[in-house]
Amino acid sequence: MSTWTEHTFALIHGEDADERQRLIANWKAKHVDTTWGEFGLRVCSEQATWADIFQALNEPPPMGADTVAVIAPSLGDLLLKKEIPEAMARLLQNPPTHQRFLGVAFGTITEAKGRGLGRAPWTQWIKQGRVHKVGELAPKDAPGFAQQLAQTLGLKLPFDAAQFLIQQVGPHPALIRRTLEVLDLVCTSRAVSMVEVQHVTFRLEAQSGFAWSKAWKSGHLSAALEALQKSFDDKEEPVKLLGQARLEVERVARYLEAQEQRIAPQDLPDFLGLSPRQAFLIEDIRRVGTRLRLQDVQSLLHKLSQCDRDIKGLALAGARTPLLDLTLALSRAWAR
Repeated sequence: MSTWTEHTFALIHGEDADERQRLIANWKAKHVDTTWGEFGLRVCSEQATWADIFQALNEPPPMGADTVAVIAPSLGDLLLKKEIPEAMARLLQNPPTHQRFLGVAFGTITEAKGRGLGRAPWTQWIKQGRVHKVGELAPKDAPGFAQQLAQTLGLKLPFDAAQFLIQQVGPHPALIRRTLEVLDLVCTSRAVSMVEVQHVTFRLEAQSGFAWSKAWKSGHLSAALEALQKSFDDKEEPVKLLGQARLEVERVARYLEAQEQRIAPQDLPDFLGLSPRQAFLIEDIRRVGTRLRLQDVQSLLHKLSQCDRDIKGLALAGARTPLLDLTLALSRAWAR
């Protein structure tokens, strides 16, 4: 992690908004001239083009300063375009010593060959350690991450309870963190039991959140909105609904990546993170994956990240408007 922040030209992408903000702050602390502070930092607009970024990098630093730092806060769409202007490509391949650049993508950018980060100069950047992804953990690492985080909150989380927590919310640091924050509030004994994890997370069969995801996956907007309202009435945690949606969208993203990499059908369940008993889900994932373009899925991942930012800190209170907007987008995408 510290190695990544040392790079004067770097890129960060992924779904974990909290971790992304923390690392951006660390990068700024290392590369923005402390003498000039924010005067030595240029933040491009979210609609910035490669030409805008190139211009920002080539503007002279404040008088007396040695360096200028540029942050492009919404690089996702640009990363999916095939062509980078030649002058910008040369600059990215051979970063000048007096310039600092951080590209930020709010969603996960594919590394499939010839797409996203799977082409020059990003393949070179990945080898050099300039690219860092925040978001989904490796399944084997997720329980340990949950246990370490629980310890910082003063909670004792047994390994079996940690595994169950990951099973419920997925290997997503932001969702794990927020679930543990709720456990921190409700667990008076400070020793987390399986029952408490089950109460704070959710069982799909018993929750209106399951009806919500089932409705938008069927493209039934009115039913999805009705189920969402019921989840608000039942005081379900927004983080749980967001976790369900993220899991479904990321599976479609992985399916499209599998198509790019020509993964054999027999290897597809493992590639998608499905157990043999879940292999029946592939048909629905394939149906959606054949209708959506990669940029459509990237847009949904971006919307999920935006929703995550909007409901930040509201795990107990709910977040009606962001989830309504997300429900509309998901229903329209799955109805194509």
